[in-house]
Amino acid sequence: MKKIMLFLCLFAGIVTASCKKSSTPAPDTTLTQINGSVLLFDEGEKAVDRSGMNVAIDGSNPVVQTTTDNNGFFSLPVPRSLKSFALVYSKPGYGTYKDFWERQKGDTLFNYVKDQGWLKTNVGTAILGQKTTVTINTFSVEIKGDSILFHCNITSPNTTGDKYVFMIYQKDNASLNYGNVDKTKIYWYYWTKVQNGDNTYGFCLTCPSLFHGWGSGDKMYFNVYPKSFYSNSYLDILGDNLIHDPNDIFVNNLSPASVTIP
Repeated sequence: MKKIMLFLCLFAGIVTASCKKSSTPAPDTTLTQINGSVLLFDEGEKAVDRSGMNVAIDGSNPVVQTTTDNNGFFSLPVPRSLKSFALVYSKPGYGTYKDFWERQKGDTLFNYVKDQGWLKTNVGTAILGQKTTVTINTFSVEIKGDSILFHCNITSPNTTGDKYVFMIYQKDNASLNYGNVDKTKIYWYYWTKVQNGDNTYGFCLTCPSLFHGWGSGDKMYFNVYPKSFYSNSYLDILGDNLIHDPNDIFVNNLSPASVTIP
């Protein structure tokens, strides 16, 4: 009888120890969660459906991702192993946008905000627009009286919504394009709303806000590109440290137009 009782006690001890061991929780690998939202627009300023925007941690394996709901909200767990990372926002019709984060001081998250630096938060917000649908067919410039006129013919499947073009200009640059324009100047670009077909917009030659530094006899060159109202631009603070404009199409098949200032 004593042997039976001893066996039962030993068995109970083994079972108890086994139960205690199995009840120990697995290590937590997702200590922090980013709660965010998006506001989505067409290529102009018209608000559109906020759902279906994919939000993923760049380079995560397996991929950590989610999609926005009908109100544009999302929640995303952040693995403990990530110290610096980017959230990648993507949806058909939108240029890929990135938002940068760091884990500092234990499990506290900081989000990089342009011109403000790293801010303590776990809330991500993105205001994004669709890519431009504009195709520029022709572009020319002329002097008429005391004004300079710009003529631009465009086509777009967006027949009713707002559309834009982005014009650059520089003196004595016969091969002017977005890649070689001098962006250190205060005045080097102008953008405006356009409609399907022919568009003409003009300015007086003495307007200082646009033509600062121009003089009589100067040979001025111009080029024009399709543009969205929201460029979805971001500074790749964790990568090449350059500003990216995923929505803007700075490529065209047009030669620069030119005039000589009278």
